[in-house]
Amino acid sequence: TSSGGLVSFDIDEDIEAPIFVYYEITGIYQNHRRYVKSVNPAQLLGEQVDRSALEDSCDPAFTSPSNGRILYPCGLGANAYFNDT
Repeated sequence: TSSGGLVSFDIDEDIEAPIFVYYEITGIYQNHRRYVKSVNPAQLLGEQVDRSALEDSCDPAFTSPSNGRILYPCGLGANAYFNDT
């Protein structure tokens, strides 16, 4: 449904594996400018990067919300995940 929830359907015949299910999720904008720009290439290469540089390049995902520690790797892309289970 468009508001989320459980979708059920019946299959009336046997289907051999593998079975691929394709679906669309609305409201996810991983190609949005803020998402794409939220990364620090030097950090990904293993270089030491100071906190202010990470704050500028990885904002808003440069520190952990739970403890304030710097994220390795920082950035929205590295810290965004989807779980469809």
